[in-house]
Amino acid sequence: MIDLYFTDMKIQQISVAYCQKVAIKLSSRYILYANYYSVISRIFKYAASLDIIKSNPLDKIIKPKNKPLKGKENYYTKQELTEFLSLQSKL
Repeated sequence: MIDLYFTDMKIQQISVAYCQKVAIKLSSRYILYANYYSVISRIFKYAASLDIIKSNPLDKIIKPKNKPLKGKENYYTKQELTEFLSLQSKL
């Protein structure tokens, strides 16, 4: 998945602006994009520790906000509750 955005690019050629575009694309495509962001960031940190790049470009971007998860309503209607309780009392 990550290789779609960084194919045929040397790590030294990747700019902060390009990383910002990738972060925006990931956030619009995936609800939990932070997992992908974390993997990419660790790769850059490792490259920085080996002195391949000077700094991690992801440290300089503005992370997009996470989209709220759409949760299912977690309650019974009055009719469902009375039916459930009546079935439980029969047990």
